[in-house]
Amino acid sequence: MRSVIRASLVGVLAVSAVALSSQVSAWANPVHPAAATPSATISGTPRVGSTLICTVSPATTRIRWYFSSSSTVLENTATWELPYQALGREIVCGTATARSAPVTVLPGLFTNSTKPTMTGASATHVAVLGKVLTAQPGVWQPEGAATFSYVWKRGATVVSRAATYKSVALDLGKALVLTTTATRLGFTTLHASSLPVTVKGAFTVLAPASMAGLTGPTQASPGKALTASTFSFSPTPTSYKYVWSLIDSSHLNGVVVWSGTTAAYATYTPRAADRGKLVKLTVYAYKANYVTKSSTSARAGIS
Repeated sequence: MRSVIRASLVGVLAVSAVALSSQVSAWANPVHPAAATPSATISGTPRVGSTLICTVSPATTRIRWYFSSSSTVLENTATWELPYQALGREIVCGTATARSAPVTVLPGLFTNSTKPTMTGASATHVAVLGKVLTAQPGVWQPEGAATFSYVWKRGATVVSRAATYKSVALDLGKALVLTTTATRLGFTTLHASSLPVTVKGAFTVLAPASMAGLTGPTQASPGKALTASTFSFSPTPTSYKYVWSLIDSSHLNGVVVWSGTTAAYATYTPRAADRGKLVKLTVYAYKANYVTKSSTSARAGIS
């Protein structure tokens, strides 16, 4: 029995000695993790006017940008808005111990989100002959980056390269188009054109519309015809439209009761049911390539 106990104790002591030896060896020779390899990467689109970001590992604030063929520092921040001088060049970023892969700088790009317009034209894209039109470039990105120039055309004919244009007789009935060109060093030039604007003439009212057949200065009578009278436009219209309206407390702007473009509509005879109302006449003038013009008479009471 004693020999068995002695053998067991010897075994235990041997195992303990081995474990202690291993622990002492670990303390004397600690295992360190492998050091990270320094690295640098560039993110973003390498175009003039765009901003690139340099990310380095291990992290540091000592970041530099270079042309790939040079050691001259171009910028010393983590971000860099590319200037036009970098166009076509390979650039890298990094630290004293690591540099990124090179990227080649491309031309900057404009975008036009709103077409050019002409101040002085109507919402229906009509401009009055002889009026000054002013170029508005529209909305461009990057905002504030572009220099604009303008070309005004009548069909294929260039009529102006200024920021304003005053239409002339040759423009009557024709469409004008404004083209805006955006330029900047290091950017690809971009053009954008307005919607066509038609030039039309304007009538002048020489004599306002009036009503003949009144029974007093401002009085009309049921059964007595009223006739469009004395109106005059310049230039002479090629056609007219006559619109007769009745006005009462429920219809302050008037209700059209008789309207048309033939001579028959130049006359209106009030009815007995019209008593207590006001009557007025509006004459519209028409001519090809002219803006429609109207003239309205004074109101007359029906009694």
